[in-house]
Amino acid sequence: MQQVEGRFLAAYAKLLARTSRLVTSGDQYLDQALATGRPLLFAVWHGQTHLLYPLIRGRIDLSRMVLMVVDDDRRHVLESFARAIKLDPYPIGKADNSMAGARNMIHLVRLLQDGRSSYITPDGPDGPARVAKPGVAFLASRAGALVLPIASHSPGAYHLRRWDRYALPLPFGRIYVAMRPPMSLDRGGDEPAFLQKLEHELDAALELAEAMLKRS
Repeated sequence: MQQVEGRFLAAYAKLLARTSRLVTSGDQYLDQALATGRPLLFAVWHGQTHLLYPLIRGRIDLSRMVLMVVDDDRRHVLESFARAIKLDPYPIGKADNSMAGARNMIHLVRLLQDGRSSYITPDGPDGPARVAKPGVAFLASRAGALVLPIASHSPGAYHLRRWDRYALPLPFGRIYVAMRPPMSLDRGGDEPAFLQKLEHELDAALELAEAMLKRS
C-alpha cells in the first residue's frame, strides 16, 4: 500500500511538471551555483516540497540527486516516490543525536562530496515551521556544499491542515518560483548566524514569489 501511495505522489509530481506554467525569478543564482561544480543543496520550507520538482526536472541530472528520507513510518512511501521520479533515496535517522543518525549524516556528506546534490527542508520533518535546524549547516560546512534558498507560490493550491500547511498545487496552473543567492558555510563558521540568514533568505524568497503573482 505504501509503495502504491509513493507511486501516486510521483505521478502527481510528473503531472505538475508537464502541465504547470513555471514563472521563475533568480535563475542566475541557480546557474551560478551549478557553474561552480560544488555539491548543491536546494533549500525549501517543508510545506513547499511538491512545488520544487517542476523546477529541477530538466535542469538537474536527477540520477545524481539524493532524496533524504526520514527513517520512520513515512520511509517506504517516500522511497517509492523517489525511485519513481529517478531520485536516489537515502534514509536519515529522525533522532539527529543518535549514533545511527550521525553515521548516516557522515555518509551523506561523502555522497555530496562525490558530486551528488540534494534538496533539504531546513524546518523538517516535523517543524516548527520556518525555523531552520542545524542539519543544513552541518551538511553545508562538512560537504562544502552550496545552499540555494528557494520558495514557491501557486495560486489556488490546496493547503493541508497541519503544521507546515503543505501545498498541493493544481495541475495546469501557474507556479511562481523565486531563488536567492547561494550560501555557503566554512568549517568552524558561525552556524547560528548561517541559520538565521537562511531563514531570512527563504522568507524573502517566499515574499518575492507571492509578489510575482500580484505583478502578473
